[in-house]
Amino acid sequence: MRGFRNVAVVGAGTMGAAIAQHFLMKGLQVHLADANQAGLARGQGLVAASLDEAVARRLLDADGRAATLARLHPTTDLADLAGVDLVVEAVFEDLDVKRALFAQLEGIVRTDCVLATNTSSFRVGDVAAGLAHPGRVLGTHYFYHAAKNKLVELIAGERTDAALLAEVEAFYAGLGKTPIRTADAPGFAVNRFFVPWLNEAVRVYAEGLGSIPTIDAVARAAFGVGMGPFALMNATGVPIAQHAAEGLAAKLGDFYAPAPRLIAQVAARQDWNLDDHASVHGGQEQPEAIRERLLAAALGCAAALVSEGVCSATDTDLGARSGLRWPRGPFELMAAIGQDAIAGMVGALFGRYGLPLPTVPFASRTPIALDWVQTEVHGDSGVIVFNLPDRMNALGEAVMAQLDAAWTRLEADPAVRRVFLCG
Repeated sequence: MRGFRNVAVVGAGTMGAAIAQHFLMKGLQVHLADANQAGLARGQGLVAASLDEAVARRLLDADGRAATLARLHPTTDLADLAGVDLVVEAVFEDLDVKRALFAQLEGIVRTDCVLATNTSSFRVGDVAAGLAHPGRVLGTHYFYHAAKNKLVELIAGERTDAALLAEVEAFYAGLGKTPIRTADAPGFAVNRFFVPWLNEAVRVYAEGLGSIPTIDAVARAAFGVGMGPFALMNATGVPIAQHAAEGLAAKLGDFYAPAPRLIAQVAARQDWNLDDHASVHGGQEQPEAIRERLLAAALGCAAALVSEGVCSATDTDLGARSGLRWPRGPFELMAAIGQDAIAGMVGALFGRYGLPLPTVPFASRTPIALDWVQTEVHGDSGVIVFNLPDRMNALGEAVMAQLDAAWTRLEADPAVRRVFLCG
């Protein structure tokens, strides 16, 4: 397996700087490239400020900060990336710009250099279209703040080399990230259900079912999260929610389209007023109706993506817990509330838009199995993998039952001479 010790990030904006910082803090040599000196200086400043915060929190000392920054190699010349092992593209979301960048990089980097896109709006296959070597292109979709957030979605285009994807997955796991694989589909896994959750909150507000504080409070209670959808949109940028919804709607239809009230809020260039206790129509607050709509949007879209084979239920839940910091993913939450109850909520919401009830688990009435303990066989060695990297004290009844079943399977395999247990 190749080593990725010398990496590059192209695009020194907020996301690119954070990706570079993560690589730096793991001891890698990092080239940070941007089209102009002003953008590059801003990116360097973001990295330095974040490292200052780490020093203030005693996560890093002054010598460690200096050594980390010494591994950073800023440049405005892509020719300086000729010797790197991996390039992560983090430029703005314009397909033509991304394609032109990758075409330029092909003429600069080594033939074995991996090219990764951090796109959240486009298919990886579309970014790689027209390249001479599309097999080395894949998606590495990070989540904010990329230096701290554990999740990274790994996406293979239709021509991405499968062995390469496995190497990149092992690389990120070794850096302390939580990689999950998804198909090359709109929204990949997490944004496919998270963005509709935000959007549905705006629709509920516009319909007068509740005020912003009430909707956020209901969301916090129903999903066990620290911030409701309106507070989250303010924190990450309201226009980002609209842009993400537009990207999903272009491929998936009207249900995913940004709510008119969201579009108006972005046009007004305003954050949401989190203290506005008046609902739009001044009507009675309806917390149960709010709860059902938010659950239907998030859990219905999660069921749809799993039904389509975009991601497994286990990894979808892991993505929610690692990337969004939800205490329970959509399918664990579904099991806790009741599959039939959620099916009724999803059917009512999806029916408004002519969407069918997702096959898994609703139409097929298939119970969802979350594989928290997995087995692999490599030659004469069996491997038991605990797939709960975000949880401490994970050995509950369900995990112990799965561990027992995994051990029994490997013990019964005559080819297996030894068993390794790992996380």
